Amino acid sequence: MAGFVFADSMFAHPRYLPPSAWTGHLPFASWLIERCAPEVVVELGTHAGASYMGFCQAVYDHGLSTRCFAVDTWQGDEHAGHYGDEIYLALKSDHDRDYAGFSQMLRMTFDAALPQFADGSIDVLHIDGLHTYEAVRHDFETWLPKLSARGVVLFHDTVVRERDFGVWKLWAELRERYPGFEFTHAYGLGVLIVGEEMPAALRALSAAEADGTVVHIRRLFESLGNAIETDLKRQHFERSLVIRDRELGELRAAFDAAVKKRDALTAELQAAQSDTTESDLKRGHFERLVVIRDRELDEIRAAFDTALEERNALCVELQAAQDHVSARETERQQLSGVYAEALAAIEMIERETEAQRARADDAGIQNDALAVARDAAERESAELRSQVAALRASQLQTIADARAEHDRLLVSQNDDMRRHAGEKIMALQGESDRIKAEMAVIYGSRSWRLTRGLRWLSSLFRGARN
Repeated sequence: MAGFVFADSMFAHPRYLPPSAWTGHLPFASWLIERCAPEVVVELGTHAGASYMGFCQAVYDHGLSTRCFAVDTWQGDEHAGHYGDEIYLALKSDHDRDYAGFSQMLRMTFDAALPQFADGSIDVLHIDGLHTYEAVRHDFETWLPKLSARGVVLFHDTVVRERDFGVWKLWAELRERYPGFEFTHAYGLGVLIVGEEMPAALRALSAAEADGTVVHIRRLFESLGNAIETDLKRQHFERSLVIRDRELGELRAAFDAAVKKRDALTAELQAAQSDTTESDLKRGHFERLVVIRDRELDEIRAAFDTALEERNALCVELQAAQDHVSARETERQQLSGVYAEALAAIEMIERETEAQRARADDAGIQNDALAVARDAAERESAELRSQVAALRASQLQTIADARAEHDRLLVSQNDDMRRHAGEKIMALQGESDRIKAEMAVIYGSRSWRLTRGLRWLSSLFRGARN
């Protein structure tokens, strides 16, 4: 039960204990109110008020600001039986005396009470009205929008499968959709967690089945609930014994009075028998009276014997109850020891948690300084990256501009070279044409023709010399 949190309220004794099948769950009801500190508690189906007064007592004892509401017609149903106003009036008298400051009894149907609560306003909803499947499902679905983000729904009689009880069926369906926990004693109590913000105290219950502690938690609350039920039975036996003692006293007084009357009649009969002047009629009358008184005396004696036997049986039952109470007291003391050890462990864990929190705070300061330095470094890095990117962009632009200028110059140079080359070619062509024209003039001249032989001889001589 490492994740389970103990509480003083688990061991509180209820001040209001009407006969009820809910008595075994009162320790859990007190624990739930103390650990979760709900803002609003609503109970659908209150009857004699065992569970509801338990909720109110926990709110009162721990000084919480919780507001409580009991919704019931106080007319009964096919499961609880039908009754008159006596149950409502008796409960209202005790309720108004102790808890009227924060609690209200709303005598109406469940559906009629719906408009009085805003959506998302109820932290704890106890459904304990008509127990058919259709009725419980209707109550859950119509009141579900009223549950807060910390909402918890309690279902009583989750293990009862007699008659047309259907809470067990709805509970099985809802457990596929919501986390929860179930107690199997006292006819069963389902704890369904419907809110998204699960109270820390209930997280251990919802995880109990997974980590194997479910058996211990159930046994703990069952033992605490049994102790209350046993004490209730002991009180019942003691009251019954007082009543029987009073009845025995009355029977004893009647018996003594009858004996005195019989003795008086016997004395009168003896006086009548000794008086010879008395008539036989008078003597017969006294004899009949004596017979009647003897019969009455026998009946009183038989009733006294029966009452005495019942008293002795009650004494035996009371002794058995006292023995059971002693055993439960021993078990309670053992649980108190476990509770004390758990509290010590919790205190040690809290101290360690506080130390870890302090270390975490120191580490947080260092982390803050590192975070500031990291942020500054990241800003500088971002600035450098920006500058580098700008320089690179500038270099790329410069290179692009240079390449464009180079291409432009190259094109310009090529154009100039082609133009100069063309001009030179044209000039050479003109010179060639001029030379050709001059050569043509020379070749066509008379002197060229006359000197042809000489040129031939000259070329011949040059060839011979070579």
